[in-house]
Amino acid sequence: MIKNHAFQKLWIGQLTANLGDTIYIVGLISFVYGISDTATSLALVPFLTTLSRFISSLISPVIIDRFSMKRLLVISQLFKTICLCGL
Repeated sequence: MIKNHAFQKLWIGQLTANLGDTIYIVGLISFVYGISDTATSLALVPFLTTLSRFISSLISPVIIDRFSMKRLLVISQLFKTICLCGL
């Protein structure tokens, strides 16, 4: 069992967020395929997801230097939730 409670909360939060991301991507792929019925548009979902993660990894060092980690985590999760609700 994990003794450090702060780490345990972080681990559970990350586990839940990753599980939600996986379910979200599978649902989005299913939704796109239901609308378009083409494999090309189906393949664009993971491609665009990967591309956006690549671009954000290039930008993140600049942002990390300007803001606190806690604030970045809250803002990024809030932005992600807003985008998900928008879809």
